[in-house]
Amino acid sequence: MEYSLTEIENMAALGCQINIDNLWILKQFGTKHPEVPICICITPHVLIFVKNIGMKINRIHTYTGSDILNLDVFLYASEISFKTTLQFSDFKAPYKETNIDDLLQHQIIIDLEQEPVLEKLN
Repeated sequence: MEYSLTEIENMAALGCQINIDNLWILKQFGTKHPEVPICICITPHVLIFVKNIGMKINRIHTYTGSDILNLDVFLYASEISFKTTLQFSDFKAPYKETNIDDLLQHQIIIDLEQEPVLEKLN
């Protein structure tokens, strides 16, 4: 669902965490409110734009789709995401402060019947 700029501004005024993955809306909102922390989808165009106007980014996501069947490809995309977070000083995971380098030395163990588990790599 796409929201108008006014609707997004109203949500931000209420203190909602804003996720913008529409470049046109991102440009409007970011130009008008660069101080408001938001979540973005990482693409080259988005990264260039938010860095040029100094937007506050506190969360990121990427679209991987369901086509990634190779674990190495998924892990590579995850590593890019983790390293991208280092470009933004406002980025933090509110649920737990952690060191990105430490996370990159772990593997994620997924059992569909349990919560994912981080396991230290040898």
